[in-house]
Amino acid sequence: MDLNFSPLTQPITPEDATAYKAQFSKPSRSLETVAIGMLVTTAVLVGGVILAIVIFNGSFNMLTVLVIIAIVILVGASIISTTLNKRRLIRLFKFAQANGAKLLVNDPNSVYPGMIFNQGRERMIKEAIVFADGREIGNYTYVIGSGRNRQTIKWGYMRIKLVRRLPNMVLDAKKNNMFGGLMSNLPSNLAGGQTLKLEGNFNDHFTLYVPEGYERDAYYVFTPDVMAVLIDHGDMFDIEVVDDELFFYSKGKFRLHQQTQLTDALSVLQTISSEIVSQGDYYADERVADRSMNSIAEPGRRLKSKIGIISIIVVAAYTLYLIWTLVSSLFSGN
Repeated sequence: MDLNFSPLTQPITPEDATAYKAQFSKPSRSLETVAIGMLVTTAVLVGGVILAIVIFNGSFNMLTVLVIIAIVILVGASIISTTLNKRRLIRLFKFAQANGAKLLVNDPNSVYPGMIFNQGRERMIKEAIVFADGREIGNYTYVIGSGRNRQTIKWGYMRIKLVRRLPNMVLDAKKNNMFGGLMSNLPSNLAGGQTLKLEGNFNDHFTLYVPEGYERDAYYVFTPDVMAVLIDHGDMFDIEVVDDELFFYSKGKFRLHQQTQLTDALSVLQTISSEIVSQGDYYADERVADRSMNSIAEPGRRLKSKIGIISIIVVAAYTLYLIWTLVSSLFSGN
């Protein structure tokens, strides 16, 4: 599919801004947008108070100057950041229109079955381009923790529909793992008993997770041709097959407004998905009596998760704390 990338570099006209505003007149405001607005408002108010004190008291020292300069820089940086982000979204909107696609902005309504879409809270598709042929590429965020430990997790993702439903299978790319590949960057802790070794050097690039009892089904999907394509083109992505959808995950975010990154990512999606779609075209779960149902038996629908080591440590530490508290109270009572 040839794409028209010219809207990503063309100047933005007033008509472009008006068209974008008409389409997204009431976009969902993310917490980041609200926070920036509150920050700018607070900075302006503080600056105003300082200026009022200076004007009425006539005192003007170096500290006051530094505070005012800092506020001006903060407000200016926030305004520039907001303006640049809006111009980027307008260009993405023009790009989507030029290619018969749809642009999603701050969309909280994603109900995708992929593992990153079931984590945390305040889940949001920040921006995504949905093409007419079913390909989708975008950026997704969710929040974990609270207070000082609050953290916004960012993922780039790609998505495409499959012809048939397949067992839930995950390819954990080793190249993007943490601590030199020792720790997975996946948001879910998958039970180790579900790993499956494939032929050749494939296991040097990926860890494959398959539901127990579905090992032979995985061999049906991940043929040598599919494995070769994955090694050559997909070893920077974590990949998940779930229901009748194929997902690619990239920690961080895609720069959708940059033609090179957009082209490279979509090329990977097209190359790998065509192989998996073709291979799974005639798949049927032998545990389901009627092939026409296009269904997967319950054991193969979702991989099993395990409790992470950090969670175990936290629970163990808390348990020891409770025991210590109980023992201390007993001795203090004597």
